[in-house]
Amino acid sequence: YFLDKKKNYLSSFFLVLSLAIKFFPVFFPLYFLIKKKWKILFFAAITFCLFYIIAFLLDPKINIYFYKNILPTFLAGWKTDYYNQSLSGFVGRIIADGNIRNILRYAFSIIFVVISFLAIFKTLKSGRLQNMHLGLLVTLNLIVSNFSWQHHFVLIVFPFLVILFYVQRMKNNLKFLFVLFISYVLISFNLKNPNDVPILLQSHVFYGAVLLWILEVFLIWKNSRKPGLHFPSAWKR
Repeated sequence: YFLDKKKNYLSSFFLVLSLAIKFFPVFFPLYFLIKKKWKILFFAAITFCLFYIIAFLLDPKINIYFYKNILPTFLAGWKTDYYNQSLSGFVGRIIADGNIRNILRYAFSIIFVVISFLAIFKTLKSGRLQNMHLGLLVTLNLIVSNFSWQHHFVLIVFPFLVILFYVQRMKNNLKFLFVLFISYVLISFNLKNPNDVPILLQSHVFYGAVLLWILEVFLIWKNSRKPGLHFPSAWKR
């Protein structure tokens, strides 16, 4: 909201606040880097350091324990629970061999990241696509994160709304609305007894997120070929 209003300092403050609580929007600073939003990045770096210095001074022991014992478990290991609907959860459930798991996870993660940023680079100068770019990065992070629990996917509401506002103004938009609807159903559905269904069906949220990601990349790429198309600002609707 503040980014759309061009309030750079408030934008960076709330970005840092979210990063300090959880490392979720990890691709956002990279996006601002390629957009050359230096004010946002500088203020964010200063505020981020300040937050962590305060936290460390308040309780050094628990901070040291977290970075030494807890954080490594977030970055490594395989959480194959049904509720982990990220790429790593999907691969971990269907493949037993650890080496193949790692190869596939890293390979597909690189593919997702590279394609996403190629789409962004092709339309980087279009300020009207900013919400679409950020929505794509939200979806991307949920997919490639080491673990994305089902409740994390509530954050996908933002890209859903941005896409919906754009698609409803297009001609012959029923196919896009249908894809968006299928993605929504797959993401919002919950299996009460996941062990009673085949393993491949247990990753329905992941499939929905990938479907949404494909739709986002396609619409952004399409806009690069037809610069006359513009995504409306979600905050003006």
